[in-house]
Amino acid sequence: MRLRDFGLHPEIRVFNTVSFGPIVTAMGKHDNITCSEYFDDIPAGGHRNGVRCENLESLSFGNDDLDLVISEDVFEHLEDYKKGFREVYRVLRRGGVHVFSVPFYFDRKTENLFTFAEGKAVPLCPIEFHGDPVRGRIPAYTRFGYDLFDLLSGLGYGVRLDMAQYEDELRFATFNCSTFVTWKK
Repeated sequence: MRLRDFGLHPEIRVFNTVSFGPIVTAMGKHDNITCSEYFDDIPAGGHRNGVRCENLESLSFGNDDLDLVISEDVFEHLEDYKKGFREVYRVLRRGGVHVFSVPFYFDRKTENLFTFAEGKAVPLCPIEFHGDPVRGRIPAYTRFGYDLFDLLSGLGYGVRLDMAQYEDELRFATFNCSTFVTWKK
């Protein structure tokens, strides 16, 4: 199915963690497609200037509510990425798919870049900032490594990794980002 075809199938519920960009444009605006941004001062399910807010660590969707979740380069910015993956699993229907991209390192285990003490994030190394079109620069809390496969499988996901072609990495500047396709078994 092509992205623009999701609107022709109102029975398929889609959640995209961004509110603009090429995937949003390709999918179009339809009642069965929810797009959002994260605003730390807006509760999940609320809105700012017409844009829905969702927090991947505490989604406002019901259990078994969605067929497809799309998140591009988001999970490395969550304070508790494991909670985020559990939340996506919770809202997916059986057979539902989560397509996500993250910077990924085959040669190491997942590394937490911050620790949390008394509700505050404390960096364990120099802060790694990534560009964000909504918030400017945001810190990365995690560098994902090969143990991500075990984490996702342990949560109940089926897991597949899709690698970008070198030409695509040059054209889109997506170096070291990998796309995971996971599904709720």
